[in-house]
Amino acid sequence: MKITDIAKLINGELVGNQDLEISEVASIADAAGDQLTFVTEEKYVLQAKDSQAAGFVTFRKLETSKPQIIIKNPRKALAVILATLYEPPYQNATGISPNAAIADQVVIPTTSFVGAFVTIGTGCKIGENVRLIGNSHIGRNCVIKDGTLIYPNVTLYDNTVIGERVIIHSGCRIGADGFGYAQERETLIKIPHIGRTVIEDDVEIGANTCIDRGCLGDTLIGKGTKIDNLVHIAHNCQIGPNCGIAGQTGFSGGVKMGQQVMVAGQVGFNGHISIGDCSMILGRASVTKDTAQGAILSGYPAQNHKKEILEQAIMKRLVKHAAALFALIKHQPNQEPKS
Repeated sequence: MKITDIAKLINGELVGNQDLEISEVASIADAAGDQLTFVTEEKYVLQAKDSQAAGFVTFRKLETSKPQIIIKNPRKALAVILATLYEPPYQNATGISPNAAIADQVVIPTTSFVGAFVTIGTGCKIGENVRLIGNSHIGRNCVIKDGTLIYPNVTLYDNTVIGERVIIHSGCRIGADGFGYAQERETLIKIPHIGRTVIEDDVEIGANTCIDRGCLGDTLIGKGTKIDNLVHIAHNCQIGPNCGIAGQTGFSGGVKMGQQVMVAGQVGFNGHISIGDCSMILGRASVTKDTAQGAILSGYPAQNHKKEILEQAIMKRLVKHAAALFALIKHQPNQEPKS
């Protein structure tokens, strides 16, 4: 693909040789030959000087004779270019494996694919261009809408609803019972969970993530939200649209999260709290109460990030001064008591 065509594709400004042919993209360190690479921020500019790449997509003009496409958001350009140069996994897969087990009266469209050892229960509705890659279990009365991709070894419990263009990675368990029990003296009595798990359109769910069904109502993952590996979302959580949730984060039951919330890794949420729109929760925070719109939180328990780092700085100074005072007292010579 000519670099001029790539520049038009991403609406970038091309500087240098317009006849360069690009075959692939690669990292700054690995790119060579006719490969294109990306300079997404200032810290990569020096590394780009030594790169063997044929050309660059960059956020600002580089001091190089090699062709470069200048664009405001190189990371977005990376997504567009990769989607153009490389075919998505299983995009053209169709048909049904003879090793699949599909209940009677479940209709699989000819545009969809069902891989080996997939089981599909009664009452399921499978949309167009759905790809169930292999060894997954789809419970009874599930709905999987158009364009969804489910990788191997995924379990959808009964009555789960999956929207359009959803990507579910290996090992996910969606729709399991929530952790709900009534205590009577020393006994824990199981509370049946009769709600559903509903995943809206354009959600991506990372490997080995677990999302529980609601107890009475539904657990909901909003449109466009992206969830990392190893996340647990408990019963009756309501995650808003276009959120980002990093790995090893855990939600207790009944959390309500607004739209465009960003959650870093290993964050914990108390149950039945509300998280305001456009909030940012930094890594390892423990969120114990409702948060306002646009809040930036960190620490244990989570609080305003600026306040948290100020308290940490004060605490370090106190410890330093206390250690110095203790050392001074320890090394003072003993004084004879006055008569």
